[in-house]
Amino acid sequence: MDYKLKMKEMLRKSGHSDINDEVINNFNYNLTNDSLFKDYFSEPKNLALFFKIYFNMDVNYENIVYLNNEAIGHPKMKKTICDLKFKINGEDTIFDIEMQNSGNEAIQKRIRAYFTSLSVESIKKGKDYDSNNVFLIWVFNTKAPLY
Repeated sequence: MDYKLKMKEMLRKSGHSDINDEVINNFNYNLTNDSLFKDYFSEPKNLALFFKIYFNMDVNYENIVYLNNEAIGHPKMKKTICDLKFKINGEDTIFDIEMQNSGNEAIQKRIRAYFTSLSVESIKKGKDYDSNNVFLIWVFNTKAPLY
C-alpha cells in the first residue's frame, strides 16, 4: 500500500490544502503513526495476522466485529476513546489495542481507567455483575514505562 499517496489524499480531502510534498515526504510512515495504525488494523485480515504472530491465536477474520471506539460513560466524566476496539463473533470478550509512542507517569492510571471503562461497559443492564472478558493490548513504540 502506498501510504504517502493515501496520506496526501486523506489530508487534502480533510481541507489541509497547505500540506506540501516536503511535509508528506517527512511524515512517519509506519505503524507507530496513530492514523496509519488505525487504518492498517481496520482491515480484519491484518488484525487476524497480528493475533497469529503475537499470540499464536487463529482468528477467522470474518468473525471480527469492530465496536464503537468511544466507551460509554457519564457525561461529566473523562471519555475513554480506544484506538481499536472489537470483539470476535460468538465470544463475549472485548479487545482494545492501543498504540503508544511515549509514556509518562500517568500511563498506569490511564491503562486502569481504560480497563475499568470497558469492564463497566460490558455489564448488561438487568443482569448480574458478570462482565465479559476484557483484554487491553498496549503497543509501545518505546520501552514500556513502569512508574
